[in-house]
Amino acid sequence: MTKSDLPSALIVDDDADLCLLLSSIIIDQYSVTIAHTLGEASEAINQFCAQLIFLDHHLPDGLGFDFIPTIRERNEQATIIVITADPTGAMRQKVLGESNTWFLSKPFSIRAVQDVLSTIGEMRVSQERAQ
Repeated sequence: MTKSDLPSALIVDDDADLCLLLSSIIIDQYSVTIAHTLGEASEAINQFCAQLIFLDHHLPDGLGFDFIPTIRERNEQATIIVITADPTGAMRQKVLGESNTWFLSKPFSIRAVQDVLSTIGEMRVSQERAQ
């Protein structure tokens, strides 16, 4: 499988080190694009259809959660993983109330990211078998 055959992922976070960490975790399974602001993310989702999106909640130009409807307008099937260093129960419920949307609290381990991705993969397989 070549790089162009891989599904696309978008990582949206203003922390460059975190973007590199997430990229290193998924680089073998996804073609990765990084954005550091909602503006850059908006440009990216206008250029390609990301199957997986890591979306920081607090960004320099707005709140990630408020960007979810924009993502859904362009790609309602995208899997979105909202990441935040300021989790609250209400925030978690709000995020998990969205379709095909997941939640990760910072700081998180590589294993936590892998576990979420594994669960997402298992759910996709189950859904495909059910169809």
